[in-house]
Amino acid sequence: MLYGQTTPQTRRLLQASFNREGSWPMVLVAQSTVGREGLNLHEECRTVVLLHAEWNPGVVEQQIGRVDRKNSRFLKDYRAGIWRNNEATPPRIEIHCIQMEGGYDSLHWAVLKERWAALRAQLHGDVVAIQDRGHARSDPALAGLIKRLDLAAPDFHPKPTMTAQPSRRAERLLASTAKAAYPKTMKSIT
Repeated sequence: MLYGQTTPQTRRLLQASFNREGSWPMVLVAQSTVGREGLNLHEECRTVVLLHAEWNPGVVEQQIGRVDRKNSRFLKDYRAGIWRNNEATPPRIEIHCIQMEGGYDSLHWAVLKERWAALRAQLHGDVVAIQDRGHARSDPALAGLIKRLDLAAPDFHPKPTMTAQPSRRAERLLASTAKAAYPKTMKSIT
């Protein structure tokens, strides 16, 4: 467990142990303010469980960023390509949020997801955030305006890269997620 009083030596030991394949600890619990910056936990992990999500999506991005890094477990699994042979879903960084359905946590998570969409729109050059696009379904004039804005705006979304020939199913999956801000799966555990 990492918390504010964890000594630097213990932090380094836990971090090194966590990053070794098949080593203990298999689960590392870190306090929000301790586990969001300066920790490299990406080498053998691609799952983040948020026990208490922050209100600020930038802080949550920092927490997720502990496993979303260059040469991460996610990228190793993706590049290995085993999923292509089985026509399985490509590996993702999995994000789970623990919450009580219908309680304060649900409201908190809903607000965070809205803020997150707005943040990602800003980071990746989307002129109109995802939640605002929903209004265009019932308004053809708004849909036309959004289409013109999208065509005029530069595209800063990360592009998928392929190291081997993908299957048709994998191509469809990649095409459907090419506009996603990051290759992450958002799940809510209720």
